[in-house]
Amino acid sequence: MLRNLYMKHLLSAIAFFFLILFVLHSQEEWRLLTTSDGLSSNVVLNIFQANNGHIWIGTDKGINRYNGVFETDLYGPVNSIFELPSGQILAREKMND
Repeated sequence: MLRNLYMKHLLSAIAFFFLILFVLHSQEEWRLLTTSDGLSSNVVLNIFQANNGHIWIGTDKGINRYNGVFETDLYGPVNSIFELPSGQILAREKMND
């Protein structure tokens, strides 16, 4: 009886392991983006995803929009990024303390 219970738990654990592997494999892959890809700086202060799907990244050297390629829209340190209901993006430069 103990052997049957052990086998049942072992098979359940193996099935769970394969289920987790399948789920992890189906997720999108992570990608590291740096200045080599067009980011204005590797020092990231803020990341924001707009409703239209664009990723806005505030760095110590500017704000970048990413939608497959980088576009730099403002130069200077940006630590806050907001989206208005109209879809307009507002960025605030970091103030010195």
